[in-house]
Amino acid sequence: NSTPLIPRPLLFFAIGLSLLMLALQSVQPTLLYQRESILAGEAWRLWTGNFVHTNINHLALNLAGFWIFLLLCGQNLHLKFLIFSII
Repeated sequence: NSTPLIPRPLLFFAIGLSLLMLALQSVQPTLLYQRESILAGEAWRLWTGNFVHTNINHLALNLAGFWIFLLLCGQNLHLKFLIFSII
């Protein structure tokens, strides 16, 4: 009975997060960090700007890094810790 590289709860979370990041690209202009917009009252951009990417290549590289990290460290991570770290 072998231990999986990524435990099932972590795997489901990672798949969901990856799909969410892809979906957020469709509303990217509304979520980007833009200083002028933040000063005009769009405070959510302070947080959401971290979850959208300048282009699809940037997103692909970040997701690849995330998945490599999970493959290397997934057995030692707990889902609560990962969620807390991302937030």
